[in-house]
Amino acid sequence: MGRRLPTGALDTGYYTAQVTNPLRGLIPNNASKNGATIARQELLLPYPQYGAFNYNNLPIGSQRYDGLQAKLTKRYSKGVVFNASYSFIKVREQVSLLRAQDYSYSNPTSTPLENRSGGQIDIPHKFAIAGVWDLPVGRGQRFAGNSNRLADLVIGGWQMNFNIAYQSGWTADFPNAKPAKEGSAKLDSPNLFTQYFDTSLWNDSTGRRVPALTNFELRGFPTRFNDVRVPGYRNVDASLAKYFPITEKVRMQFRFEMVNAFNRPWFSNFASGALDVTSTRFGQLDPTQRNLPRFIKLALNMSW
Repeated sequence: MGRRLPTGALDTGYYTAQVTNPLRGLIPNNASKNGATIARQELLLPYPQYGAFNYNNLPIGSQRYDGLQAKLTKRYSKGVVFNASYSFIKVREQVSLLRAQDYSYSNPTSTPLENRSGGQIDIPHKFAIAGVWDLPVGRGQRFAGNSNRLADLVIGGWQMNFNIAYQSGWTADFPNAKPAKEGSAKLDSPNLFTQYFDTSLWNDSTGRRVPALTNFELRGFPTRFNDVRVPGYRNVDASLAKYFPITEKVRMQFRFEMVNAFNRPWFSNFASGALDVTSTRFGQLDPTQRNLPRFIKLALNMSW
């Protein structure tokens, strides 16, 4: 967890201290690494003679998807047709390093990878239903079936369309410090914009907030929560259409459409600094709406 002083504070001076440079005179094109002394932290790197190097597109890692999918379809009869689906999903992935120091240079495929939730694809529950309903009102219908032509022009020929989608949120990224206490940070009734998860887990016995992870420490906590998820998505789109037959080949349609009919906002991002234990916004969601607000559209179409 890094070298520390008797007080428990991280001994940053130990890592930044200048020590005799074993690379002196060996790297003439790099003044920072060719001098008589060098910062001790530079010599702790696996290849201190290089400034930096990257490994890209390594064929390691895996992702596992387990799910149950169900679908119900009602074909057109009595003016109703719909298609409903439900998915129960669990996605785990091993695609990233918990600590950069875990990488195995001699055998990359043996590198231990963090086992974590699949980010924005690990959504436990998804439900969607879309359909069309020809309202049974007007001439020849169940209600007002004997209405005259003028009345049918007003009350008949209406059609309702709907599209409903509900889904769980995905797991949130973990803060930049190890909790001082054990337990779940999930809150049963979180406040979206003041405390979305239990930030008290990052307070020590004196009530003081723990410090953030530094470059001199090995990470000993996950990069994503297992149980804290962003708010789920809930949306209903609906429209009401009315057909007016004019002649045998010509008809007019009036449409009244609502996107996000109940005007439910979706907040799926954390605020800037929300995952930083040193920030005043620690544990807060971003109040910026991520879905479309409700809007209404009226249209009049003629087809022939």
